Amino acid sequence: SEDGKHIAMAYLEERGFRPHIIDKFLIGFHPDQRDLLSKELVQNQFNPELLVKTGLVVQRGDTLVDNYRGRITFPIHGVTGKIIGFGARIMGKQQPGSPKYINTPENEIYNKSKILYGLYFAKTAIDRADECLLVEGYTDVISLHQAGIENVVASGGTSLTVDQLRLIRKYTKHLTIVYDGDAAGIKAALRGLDLALEEGLQVQLVLIPDGEDPDSYVTKNGTNALKELIQSKKKDFILFQLEVMLQEAGNDLNRKSAAVNQVAETISKLNKLEDFTRQQDYIRQCAALLKIDETGLTSLVNKFKRERVTKEERKTSVNEQGDWVETGQQPPPGLTDEGALDLLGQDELPEKNIIRVLLLFG
Repeated sequence: SEDGKHIAMAYLEERGFRPHIIDKFLIGFHPDQRDLLSKELVQNQFNPELLVKTGLVVQRGDTLVDNYRGRITFPIHGVTGKIIGFGARIMGKQQPGSPKYINTPENEIYNKSKILYGLYFAKTAIDRADECLLVEGYTDVISLHQAGIENVVASGGTSLTVDQLRLIRKYTKHLTIVYDGDAAGIKAALRGLDLALEEGLQVQLVLIPDGEDPDSYVTKNGTNALKELIQSKKKDFILFQLEVMLQEAGNDLNRKSAAVNQVAETISKLNKLEDFTRQQDYIRQCAALLKIDETGLTSLVNKFKRERVTKEERKTSVNEQGDWVETGQQPPPGLTDEGALDLLGQDELPEKNIIRVLLLFG
């Protein structure tokens, strides 16, 4: 309604959002009325069962009740620009027991693990800048767009998934995570690191100081200050993770040993051919931080690589129809490192290895 729009605009403008950015992201408002939207939708012949699946309404007995009452609504766009879901933030003071955010329940078209908020608006800027900034919340994305920083998306506060990382990888291999500088922000940022490395992304981290988040920081300090902060405070993800672990370990040798193993396993995830130089550089820098021998760390990294390859080999097999299936058993002869040599004559070693890799890893 027009009244609802004016209320939403006033509230959002009070928080610093200007009209053009509100219109760009189609930010809306649901009045605090029980079934205003439900009645309107049913009168316009929308299917009640589908409405419940969208999360816009909920079933209470025989009655449909609006789900986002008294909330600012953030439409979530798919990569093509179609609205596939909503996030709704409570307006004003949060009531006890009432969640701050409500999101669309997962359905056939909305799967939060495969979505990054703001990607539709950011993909051109990400491609142009060859860098993707990752933040936590909707308002962080919107504030940065308003400040002229458009190569930014949000994960919605959840751990990064393979599907989300692959979305980013379509546009750039440079991912910079911009999170709060508190303990929770650090832990949130460290989740999904190994997955990002396996997908070939080069990951850096920026922690916003003084308890600020990207939204509040850019509002207080301006666009240039945030850009300068991002450029000057970027930390390599692997080295940052190691520094955190060493700080927590202190003089505890067991915890330091665990840190050595964890960083070696992380480095081993850099398994693409083009990552060889990066991997060697990480080994050199991490060995210096850990004050251990480079050769020993290299051996440990290679050990984790071999274990992963062996694990993958044991997971794959072929059934009688020639289809690949997942098993927990050792693969049949001809698909192991040694058995692959039986696939061809003994004088064609390079071809044998190529076929072995294709059969094992596709």
